[in-house]
Amino acid sequence: MTNGSTDDGLHFANPSYNKGFADTIRALIEICRPKQWAKNAFVFAPLIFAKKISIATAVGHSFGAFILFCCFSSCVYIINDIADIERDRLHPDKKRRPLPSGRLSARNVLIVWIIVFSCSSACAILLDPTLKFLGIAWLYTLANILYSFWWRAIVILDGMTIALGFVLRTYAGAVVIDANFSDWLYICAIFVSLFLAFSKRRHEILLLGDDTAPNHRAILKEYSTQLLDQIIAIVTAATAVTYSLYCIDSKRISLEHTLANADSILLPHDGSVLMKFTIPFVLYGLFRYLYLVYSKEKGGNPTEILLSDKPLLLNGILWLAVVFWALYS
Repeated sequence: MTNGSTDDGLHFANPSYNKGFADTIRALIEICRPKQWAKNAFVFAPLIFAKKISIATAVGHSFGAFILFCCFSSCVYIINDIADIERDRLHPDKKRRPLPSGRLSARNVLIVWIIVFSCSSACAILLDPTLKFLGIAWLYTLANILYSFWWRAIVILDGMTIALGFVLRTYAGAVVIDANFSDWLYICAIFVSLFLAFSKRRHEILLLGDDTAPNHRAILKEYSTQLLDQIIAIVTAATAVTYSLYCIDSKRISLEHTLANADSILLPHDGSVLMKFTIPFVLYGLFRYLYLVYSKEKGGNPTEILLSDKPLLLNGILWLAVVFWALYS
C-alpha cells in the first residue's frame, strides 16, 4: 500500500494532504468573511427598540435571523469575490483573498455557495413560515448580485445599494419578531448606511490614488474626494437630525399614549422619554468616525474600525447601555 493513496482509505495519514485540506477549510471560512458578520447586528435593532428583549421567543427569533443573515451575506461575499477576481488582484489588500490568490477555485466556491444558500433558505422558512423573512433575504441577495455585476457601475446607485443591505437587515429583524418597522428607524438606517458606504468610497480613492483607483473599481473614476465630502456632510447631518427626531418622536408618542389612557395629566415616566440622553453618544460616534476618515485616512472597513477603535467601541457600549436604561428602566 502506498501512503496517501485513496485506495487504502489512509489518505488522511499523509501530512501534505492534511495540510492542504486544512488550508482549504481556512480559505472557505475566510471567503465567507466572518469579520463582516458584525454588520448583521442591525437585525437586533427592532428587538431592542420595540422593547421585546424580555420575550424569550422574540430573542430566539432575532438570533436565528442574525445567524441566517450571516449565511446569506456570506453568499453575497462569495459572488462578489467571483465577480472581482481580476480587480482584486490589483488591490494591495484584497489580492490576498482566497480567489485572487489562487487558494480556491471558482468552481469549488460555487458549489459551496449552492449548499449554503439552499440550507439557509430552508432554515428561513422554518424561522418564519409566512415567508416574509425569506423574501427579504432573497431580495437582499438579489440586490447584491445585481450590485456585483451591474449596479456598482452606476454612480450614486452603488452606494445606495450598499445602504439598502443595512435597511433590509433591520426590516428582517422587525419581521421575525412581528414588530412595527418604525419610519424613523427606517430613515436612520438609510442615512447611517449611506454615511458608511460613501466613507468607504472616499477611502478607496485615497488608498489607491486617482490613477490606480479606476483600475480596481471603474466607478471610482466618477467620484472625486470633493463630491464625496459633500455627500458625507449631507448624510452625517441627516443621520444626526433623524436620530434626534426619532428620540423626540418617541417621547411624543409616549405622552399621547399616556394622556389617552390616564385619569390625570402627568408627564409620563416612560423609557422612551429618556431616549434623548442617547443623542450625545450618537453625535460623538459620528464625529469620531469622521475624525478617523479625514485625519487618519481610514474608512475602508467599517466593521474593523468599529471593533478596533477603542474610543468608538467604548462609545458604542455606553450608547447601548443608555438605550437599555432609557427603554427598560
